[in-house]
Amino acid sequence: MNTDTTTDLTDEQADAIKAVAAVEQKQDTARAVAALASPLDQAMRRGNPRPRHAEESPFDVHDVMKTPNMAFDPANVTAHELFEELEGWGVGLAVDALKGAQDVVKNVIEAREIYQTDPTLTQAAQLLAVDDLHNKLMPVVLKRIDTAHATITRAIEAQEAELRKGFTSTSQFAAEIRAHCKSLPLGERMKLISTATTDGDMTTLAAVLGAPSYLSGLDAKMAEALTERANAVRSPLTTKRLALLRNAQTKLEAAGSIAIGNYEAMIGSRHTTVSRLRVQRDKIKTVINGLAPAA
Repeated sequence: MNTDTTTDLTDEQADAIKAVAAVEQKQDTARAVAALASPLDQAMRRGNPRPRHAEESPFDVHDVMKTPNMAFDPANVTAHELFEELEGWGVGLAVDALKGAQDVVKNVIEAREIYQTDPTLTQAAQLLAVDDLHNKLMPVVLKRIDTAHATITRAIEAQEAELRKGFTSTSQFAAEIRAHCKSLPLGERMKLISTATTDGDMTTLAAVLGAPSYLSGLDAKMAEALTERANAVRSPLTTKRLALLRNAQTKLEAAGSIAIGNYEAMIGSRHTTVSRLRVQRDKIKTVINGLAPAA
């Protein structure tokens, strides 16, 4: 019996068998060489590709604002000790402006967090969307703060003018009172006017403060200060209104400053990063517009 099976094969089948055997021999040789290679040679053959770094996020401010700053809280005005007593006299615009600022800042923060979860937008597009919303809402806030501040400033000026109102003397002894005041040592002179202010002695106050200051031995600035103090004692309501108004004025100034200064913390990115992305987006828009057919 003939054991050489190749005699029963065609020439094409025999060539195929030989080709497979040659491939197997090459593979055996390669494995043998690899087994003899040093660890360094094996590592070099495997390669050591470095992992690609993730693209740097444009949200490059880490200390972001997570809740509206306390400067925007209307309680900065409504919690004043005189607010309820005066029924919020003159500061309603300040309360509304702070409430509006608080709401807008809260909306911008929430928008930032929502946009960052949108899988259909790149991070750059997310950031610009947040900034677009900020640019739409914040000017309205700042205008309301400015308007409230201007209104309250005018109210303060009006109340201060009330305290500066001069006195008019009708006493027949006015000249003698002034002469007596002028004759006193400075300390006694101040005590005379202070006592008259506390006691509500309008005859003495009007005689001393209702004429040129030098007639009573006072300089002009001192006479102005004494007049304001006397009017404040005479009109405690004006003094209280001023205290409430000045507090609201200060709180509005703080809120406006923080609204401008905390831009980066609100949107979560540096101003320079946003500006760079806007320039890039504008360039792309220009190119796209150029591709669009003219209407």
